[in-house]
Amino acid sequence: MKRELEAKRPDGTTQNITQIHFVGWPDHGVPDGQAVNDFGKMLDYFVEWNLKSKDEDKSIVHCSAGIGRTGTTISLMELLITISAQKNSGV
Repeated sequence: MKRELEAKRPDGTTQNITQIHFVGWPDHGVPDGQAVNDFGKMLDYFVEWNLKSKDEDKSIVHCSAGIGRTGTTISLMELLITISAQKNSGV
């Protein structure tokens, strides 16, 4: 699920935030069936966003424990970004 939010700071300025909420990976298990495909689509979106984002843009990845699913997602995302960057540079 993707949500577009606007956060208002105390000084009155605003910042647009995109939240990607993936619920197909259970806390004590692995994604199965369609959830695996959905996870791949989420990773593709996240990699594309990171490749097109500005240096000052930030991303946050978290799960309930903050280690298993988070670590796996970040590791896969970084691997895909590296592969994509190498393809684009002719490596």
